[in-house]
Amino acid sequence: MKKKIIIPSAILFVAIACFALLPQQKSSSSDVVEDFMHKVITTAKQGDAAAQTLLGAMYLDGRGGMAQDDEKAVKWWRKAAGQGYTLAQYYLGWMHDEGRGVIQDDVEAYFWCYLAAESEHETGHKRAAELRDIIAKRLSQKELMDAQKRAREWQPREWQPKTAGETIAD
Repeated sequence: MKKKIIIPSAILFVAIACFALLPQQKSSSSDVVEDFMHKVITTAKQGDAAAQTLLGAMYLDGRGGMAQDDEKAVKWWRKAAGQGYTLAQYYLGWMHDEGRGVIQDDVEAYFWCYLAAESEHETGHKRAAELRDIIAKRLSQKELMDAQKRAREWQPREWQPKTAGETIAD
């Protein structure tokens, strides 16, 4: 039986960090949400890994006016994870473990959880280590060695935004 991972507390942490992007005074709560979402989307498109992670979480849960969409959640987490953002690496590993938004893949799940677990970042690495260890039990020795080698050789990459015409669906 797979261990269920609870995401909301980490999402709240990221949301609070992103909330600082909003202006202080607004006329209504719907304006605040709309401004917040605009800032998150804009910041995510500019390559901010925290905003990309938050956007992925919003797609996962269908919050902030976003339709629930596991594939879009994975897309945004992949962008942030590729930059070395621990929480996104953990979420990406979790999605591969669960087969949500991607084909279930123990090796890929292990790889992303391994990266997150090796991080010193407080949010994500402990849960990632737990999930990594659970997944490791399902891998062959060769799969385990290959995934560990790939993770040791992995380097974060600099964000490369798409063209100015990129849309949220891209």
